[in-house]
Amino acid sequence: MKELFPFLVFLGSILICGNLSAQQHPQDTTIRYSINNCVVPFTKSEITPTKSGYAFWYLPKEFTQSGFNVKLSYVDKATATHAPHQHPNDECYFILEGRATVIIGNKEMRVRPGTCVYCPGGVLHGIKKAGRKSIKYLVINNAL
Repeated sequence: MKELFPFLVFLGSILICGNLSAQQHPQDTTIRYSINNCVVPFTKSEITPTKSGYAFWYLPKEFTQSGFNVKLSYVDKATATHAPHQHPNDECYFILEGRATVIIGNKEMRVRPGTCVYCPGGVLHGIKKAGRKSIKYLVINNAL
């Protein structure tokens, strides 16, 4: 249960941010939401190969209307996965498997599974594999 606590806190913050976003951007009625399109299981047939592994979009920004999106990244081939970059929106990485090195500003830190990394908008940030084992992490942001 102790390992789940950071994820539950992280999930709660995402739900709060999602509610704030929904208040700022009223839902467009062109998308009909239902249990069938709001529950998204991982499906190997829908992964997108990348140069370092694969990506799977649980929630693409076009589906949510607010720009909120969730992507699973799996990296097994290279060390650099999400090169340092910056953009105006906030972003979070949630480490599911493996060890990674995260970059925030001009500092680096090695992290392990169960770690949530908050990347404030406008601040340089990135993530890369640390070691030989693959990493799996969620990328969650609101790309308005």
